Amino acid sequence: MKLNIRKCTKATAFYQSEIAEIDTHDFKNHEDNPFEGETEEEFLEYLKNFDFDNTYGLSEESVEEIRKIFEPTLTEYYSTSSDYEESWMESGEIEPTARKTGGFIPSCSTE
Repeated sequence: MKLNIRKCTKATAFYQSEIAEIDTHDFKNHEDNPFEGETEEEFLEYLKNFDFDNTYGLSEESVEEIRKIFEPTLTEYYSTSSDYEESWMESGEIEPTARKTGGFIPSCSTE
């Protein structure tokens, strides 16, 4: 009997963007939505609703820094797989169009 068998591992990964150095005072000059707060918490709340397509009034430096957050290149900085592993084996059929299951249709699992 020939079988197609794969090992699967479940983990949680944490990613981060490049760190942006932002001068919050420049955002007080935003034409449509100026930042009116004073604290870090207020600025983070402001950024949650910030429209990156509208940066009028901001310096070019601020636009480039904020781009690191709104158009990020993400880097993994931690994965739970380094602490423990939750894994199982599956047998089944290779099916390249089965994207949600990694190109594989499992028929039997140890999970």
